[in-house]
Parts: sequence; C-alpha cells; structure tokens
Amino acid sequence: MQRIGKAGFALLALIAMMFALATPAAAGVPIPCASERTIKVHDVGVGVSDGMTVYLGYKYTHCIRGAWIGYVDSTTYVPLRDEDAALALAQASGLSALPAPPWRLWHPRAFWVEWLWAALGLFGLAGSLSAPARRNQTEAGELTT
Repeated sequence: MQRIGKAGFALLALIAMMFALATPAAAGVPIPCASERTIKVHDVGVGVSDGMTVYLGYKYTHCIRGAWIGYVDSTTYVPLRDEDAALALAQASGLSALPAPPWRLWHPRAFWVEWLWAALGLFGLAGSLSAPARRNQTEAGELTT
C-alpha cells in the first residue's frame, strides 16, 4: 500500500477542516451531521386543540445529542421540557413507558445525507484499495510481454 505523502495529508486536512467549519448553506452541498433530524417514534398520536396531531418523536442535533419531542411532521415539532413531559405524551398515545431512543442509522430517510456520504466513502475506499492491485497487474503484464 502506498504512503499518502505530505501533499495527500494536506489535502485530507483541508477537506476535514472544510467539513468542520462549513454549514450546508455555505457549502452548497449537504453535509453529514450538520442539522437537526426528527424521527416519529410512535404511530399513535394525540390530538391537540388546533386540530393538529402530535406524536412521540425524537430529535437528533448534529447526530450526537438527542431529545424527546412532540413530532408533528418532518420539519415541525413541539419541544418537550423534560423526560416527564415525554412520558406523559407517550402514555397519552397508548404506551406504558418511554421506548428506547431510536437508533439513527435505522432511519435512512431522515439520515439520507449520512448514508450517501458513507456509500461514497466506501466506493472511494474500494477504488483506492483496488488501484495498486490493478497497477501491479499492469506492470506484471508489461514485464512478461
């Protein structure tokens, strides 16, 4: 396997810094873990006074922190003040206790950007691992002819 070298390392550092400092709007491309993602946890909701239905949901902020919410739709939610409020919403919708928080990777619709970048990374890794093998095969073929 080849060494990256100083230029390759500098390029990787620049790309990492761009991801760390950029926002999706500034970059013009979706950036993994750069926004809030809401997930509906339970399909039975509670009707509220203005005709809206609120479901038990979970909000991930930057793929790290999570909090229980009242889920209305993928862009609208009601913040819950604490876990007791989440438990009250869960019990009103028919659950006896709060379920475990949803695992973010099982929700590819909400985390499509992360799935896309993971797939691109795997293709890049596969390509970089197969390039030396192809190069060695070509060099061996040139030597034997």
